[in-house]
Parts: sequence; structure tokens; C-alpha cells
Amino acid sequence: MTAQDSAQLPADLQDERLIASSGVSGAVSAFTARLRSGDLGSVPVVVGLVIIWVVFQIANSSFLSSRNLVNLTLQTTSVGVIALGIGTAGGGHAAHVDGRDARLGRQERD
Repeated sequence: MTAQDSAQLPADLQDERLIASSGVSGAVSAFTARLRSGDLGSVPVVVGLVIIWVVFQIANSSFLSSRNLVNLTLQTTSVGVIALGIGTAGGGHAAHVDGRDARLGRQERD
């Protein structure tokens, strides 16, 4: 962007960080820009899951079958619900019962 181009843009769009790209190509370019800047986000988790899926699929050819994926989903839902409950209770909003922190079972000190 040249100085002449930036002079023609409104003041709020002269900063490159505020220019929003639209469409799929804009989303892809924003994602690659974040990766290049060092913001990995959830990429390591997704890459790890893909590696695990590939290893287990090589070990057992029925691992990625629809029946097994439904079974895995049903088995992990209870753990997911418990994790959500712990996460929301542990988010700074402790459950207090008779002056005790119900999550930790410790007496609070004033």
C-alpha cells in the first residue's frame, strides 16, 4: 500500500491490521498470516489428532469406521460433560457452602 493509496482511504482503514479480508481467500490469508507471526492457535491439537488417527488406523483398519466413531463419541460424552462442569465451576466462581469452598473442601480464611 503506497502513501497515495492510504491517503485516499478513510482514517479507520489506513491501518493494515484493521482491513478485513472477505471470502475464503481472505480467511486463508489471515490464517497463514497468523501462522507466520507465530500464533499457532489450535493447529498443534489438530495435527496431533490426525497423527493419532493415522497411527490407530494403520494398527486397526476398522478404527475410522462409522460404528467405532459413534462408539468413541458415546464413551467420551460423559467425560466431556464432567470437564465442562469442572471448567465452569473452576472459572473463579467457586461454590461456597457454609464458608467452605465446595470444590476444594477447604475452610476459607478472612
